[in-house]
Amino acid sequence: MFSKQASPRSSGDSDVFTPEPDLARLAVIVPHTRLATIPHCGHFAHIEHPDRVQQLLDELWCR
Repeated sequence: MFSKQASPRSSGDSDVFTPEPDLARLAVIVPHTRLATIPHCGHFAHIEHPDRVQQLLDELWCR
């Protein structure tokens, strides 16, 4: 999940710590949020798929 007004967050489709329904609920609460799920990734997306996380951050800041 990425938000210009909140700390950027990401989640993988194999994340056992933050399930997708929790992120969806959080996206409703935090304004200007974009939920992004990274395939074949666990909880530490920034370590497991740093290039994809950077791409998502670049897209966020260019909006």
